[in-house]
Amino acid sequence: MLNGIGAGKELKKALDELDQQAKADQGKPHPSYVPVALIEGVMAVREYGNQKYHDPDNWRQVEPERYHQAMLRHILAAWNDPLLERTSSRPVGEVWRNFLNG
Repeated sequence: MLNGIGAGKELKKALDELDQQAKADQGKPHPSYVPVALIEGVMAVREYGNQKYHDPDNWRQVEPERYHQAMLRHILAAWNDPLLERTSSRPVGEVWRNFLNG
C-alpha cells in the first residue's frame, strides 16, 4: 500500500501520461517565452535587409567572416555611442542588427 506522498507521485505520473496521450508536447520548446519585442526586432532587421538587398536569402551567399566583421562593427558603434540606438535615423538600430548577425 502506498503512503500519501507515494500515492500523490503515482497519481501525478498517471495524469502526466494521460495528458501526453492527448497532446505529446513534453520537452518541446515554449515559443510563448520569447518576448514579442524580440520577435518584432528580428522582423524589422529582416525587412530592412530585404529592402536594402532585394532578396530575403541574400545573407546565405556571404562568407561567415564578413558577418563576424559586421557584428564587431555594430558592437563598436553601439559601444562608442550608447545613444545611437535611440537617435539613429536608420529604421533598425545597431543592437538589433548585431543580435541577428550573431
